[in-house]
Amino acid sequence: MYKFNGWMMRNGTPFDEAAIQEWSGAAVQTRKYFLGLAVGTTGQVLGTLQTAPQQYLLLVEWDHSEQAARRLDCFSREAAESYLLRVADGQEFVS
Repeated sequence: MYKFNGWMMRNGTPFDEAAIQEWSGAAVQTRKYFLGLAVGTTGQVLGTLQTAPQQYLLLVEWDHSEQAARRLDCFSREAAESYLLRVADGQEFVS
C-alpha cells in the first residue's frame, strides 16, 4: 500500500528525457529536512511522472519504516537537485 501525501515539487524546471535517465533507479538521501523526513532519510527512485511531452517529475519512494504505508514524493529537476543526493554504497554520485 502506498501513501501519496500530495507533495509534488513541480515548481522549477521539469526533467527532460536525458536528465531523467541519470536518476532512474538511483538510491537517494535527503540533503535537508522537509515534511517530516529527516536529513539522511533514504529512498529509491521508483519512476517518473510525465506532465507533458518530454517533461517529467521524479517519483521517490522513501524507506520510512515508522509509517504503515509507503511514502511517495514527486520532484522537479531543481527540487531534486536541491533536496536529494544520489548515493551508491554510501557515497555521492559524481557526474
